[in-house]
Amino acid sequence: MHGMTRLGAVALALSTALIGGAIALAAPQRAITIAGSDNTFDKTELTADPGEELDITFVGVGFTSAHSIRFDLGGGNTVGTEPATLGVSHKLKFNAPVEPGLYDYYCDVGNHRQSQLRSDQPGLRAVADPA
Repeated sequence: MHGMTRLGAVALALSTALIGGAIALAAPQRAITIAGSDNTFDKTELTADPGEELDITFVGVGFTSAHSIRFDLGGGNTVGTEPATLGVSHKLKFNAPVEPGLYDYYCDVGNHRQSQLRSDQPGLRAVADPA
């Protein structure tokens, strides 16, 4: 009986360690705030681990029109916010692409992507980092 109690204590300790380890390995969502003005975003690059959960708050700070943010996740998949006027914010939660690489994000209001609010001018990239 004494041996069974000791075995039970070892099993309990092992299961507690395994559960604790699993909980410790779960990464929390990373909160990021991005502001979109009339011609640019305030972040020039985001770096994320492949598949990392991101919690984006997009804040409109443009004076002349509403702006949004849309992330190209590859394979024709995108996620984005509704347009935000001055002082309005929208939240967006998603996982970074699993495949490492560069992924654009841009304003998809009207022709903003083609004109100025896009990844190459002034520069905005979501980078899935393999390290």
